[in-house]
Amino acid sequence: APKVNYLPWAVKADPCMESLRIQVPQDSAINILYGDESKIMMREYLGVLSQVPAKEKIVVSEPRMDPAVMKDVGRQKRFQDDLQSVTAEYGLPFWDLQDALPQEDFLTSNHLNHRSHRKFARMLADRIEAQLSEKSDETVKATGG
Repeated sequence: APKVNYLPWAVKADPCMESLRIQVPQDSAINILYGDESKIMMREYLGVLSQVPAKEKIVVSEPRMDPAVMKDVGRQKRFQDDLQSVTAEYGLPFWDLQDALPQEDFLTSNHLNHRSHRKFARMLADRIEAQLSEKSDETVKATGG
């Protein structure tokens, strides 16, 4: 992500769920939005990511709480479908981990509690390690080493 610099966007859409009240200095509300501009931004971001000269790139769909908490479950599905299809357009690997954690690991629809951050980080690290190990084994076999 540090190599990617995308343009600021103003997403014009109705909130997908009720505003979330969180404990921040100004007690701000968070609205989760997804609309047509969102897919354009997603396509731009993933297009740039696909050009980053890295040996490995992975697009991960973050863990989410049960979609039943959403006002518009269809929009969450649309986001997920768009993420998967746009990732495929750019030939990037996609890991769907939205169901990777149980409901009790969440504070909000997509914010983990403090213990779950470590749990998910370990899960992701293990999965990345396994993929890199597999690719390394394939390279050794291909080169006859």
